[in-house]
Amino acid sequence: MIPCVRRSIHQRLYSTPSHFKTANLRPYLATNTPCVCSYSSSTSPPTPPALLSSLFDRAPSPRPPLFPLSPSSISFLREPSEFYHTLFESISRCRDRLTLSALYLGHGPMEQALVQHITAACAKYPSLQVHILLDHSRGTRGHSHHASSLATLAPLLSLPSFSSPNVRVSLFRMPQLSGPLARRFLPSPVNEAVAVSHVKVMAFDDEEILITGANLSQDYFTTRQDRYVHIRGGGGGGGGEGGRGGGPPETLAGFYHELIEMLGRYAVSPLVALSQEHRSVVDFQALKTELTDLFSSTSPSLPPSFSDEHVCWAMPTVQCGPLGLRLDQTLLHALLSASPSPSSASQHMSLATAYLNPPLSFLEDLQTWQQGGTEEGTEGGLQGEQQCNETGRKRGRERRHLSILCPSAETHGFAGARGIKAFIPLAYALHEQRVRKHFRPSLPPSIPLSLYRYTRPGWTFHGKGLWLLEGEEEGEGAREGGGVALTVAGSSNYGHRSFERDLESQVWLVSADGGLKERMREERASLLRECSSVGQGEGGREGGEEEEEALLRGHWKVWAPTLTTWTQGLL
Repeated sequence: MIPCVRRSIHQRLYSTPSHFKTANLRPYLATNTPCVCSYSSSTSPPTPPALLSSLFDRAPSPRPPLFPLSPSSISFLREPSEFYHTLFESISRCRDRLTLSALYLGHGPMEQALVQHITAACAKYPSLQVHILLDHSRGTRGHSHHASSLATLAPLLSLPSFSSPNVRVSLFRMPQLSGPLARRFLPSPVNEAVAVSHVKVMAFDDEEILITGANLSQDYFTTRQDRYVHIRGGGGGGGGEGGRGGGPPETLAGFYHELIEMLGRYAVSPLVALSQEHRSVVDFQALKTELTDLFSSTSPSLPPSFSDEHVCWAMPTVQCGPLGLRLDQTLLHALLSASPSPSSASQHMSLATAYLNPPLSFLEDLQTWQQGGTEEGTEGGLQGEQQCNETGRKRGRERRHLSILCPSAETHGFAGARGIKAFIPLAYALHEQRVRKHFRPSLPPSIPLSLYRYTRPGWTFHGKGLWLLEGEEEGEGAREGGGVALTVAGSSNYGHRSFERDLESQVWLVSADGGLKERMREERASLLRECSSVGQGEGGREGGEEEEEALLRGHWKVWAPTLTTWTQGLL
């Protein structure tokens, strides 16, 4: 067991470490830097597919960088236990640089074992640099009861076997919580409802990375289902230094090392976070400038050709509404408003979220995609909607199917909670009803919408992401056709919080490789096998309405709908 951390030893355990020596990196450009796939130096790197070119043409600056990967280097883990096991194995292989970013670190036996494993790696490789980034509010919650993320990390930070600059823990406080009023009048855990740093990524040296929506906590290692994209190898390009030699990051892992390092420069150490006199001021405008520089591209457009189908293009993004950074939002809008080519096959888009609360603008974008997209240059508003409907009618022979995966009331992350938190699963059930009502009146039977609820007994659902695949059937047995496939993985839940309040990051993966497309399909199918479809109930009523009526009993029926509307921006 890890000993309790007492206030009298905070100075020894949580002394402010010096920063890593990191170069001022420029963003990676796939068009003028070495490729991270295994191509020889005499071979020109492949050009991105037309889908990416279309996204870049539609999305405003800053545009994210592109990293070409070998499709064989990408795997989709299925179970939380695989995630935990892979995390341990990746740490064991790490020799140079280890970066972990999550909302928080738990304090149970599995989390303690993880910290001990990192500690052993540091002892074995004294030059190993470790950087752990957590949310300030969630990372310090429960510290007075010795049950915080910092209490779990105490043994790592107190080791005398290596110098302090090699190990760094950063706690990022969101802009909305940085003012004196928020610090004084928003106690824990109320402050977490306002905003959190929600980036979940683990990078190991410059060749390996885990992209997920999971936190580093026991339930996420056992019975809370999420998504986990593991990328190992697949390139090296320029020696794998990830930008520390003075150039731009040459690998996706190197890019995330730099992103988390950048956020860490605007975060605080545990000692400062726990200090009652903590009054540090963060220049968030400077952070926005740095992030914009990192994610900007100097290439105004991308070539539309796709010269090698055996390449996967990785595109990291960031979303932080309070800073005005909306890369995810703009790329999603560009994707969903694109019109299909005349020869395109039927398409299936699946959206997974643990917290179904999409803003109206995103629902309208999904509806636009369902109805065939908008033509280039179409303006928004009523004119765009009319043209969208007309496009859908003209292209009735083409089929676009949308499915949404979300938790049921029993598998929701807040199922069984007490007090005010008991209201949260009901609120999301009402938001699910809002989504159904938005689509149902406007979509003809020829433009289907499917809603699936995760129902695995004894589990909770925390998965999030997007798949865009071509095929002939809908459901878990679908077989995908040719063309380009896309999946998006990361921390976003595509709701009000993700777009407006929290700090998020995702990775878009685009490829025409047959093997990778099949693995994307299998990952989606494995989740659908644990879901039940929300269909018609008795008397022609929707099945979802029956569950909502069962939840809306007694006093809940009176005030739950109103409270759900009031709190929509917080969920």
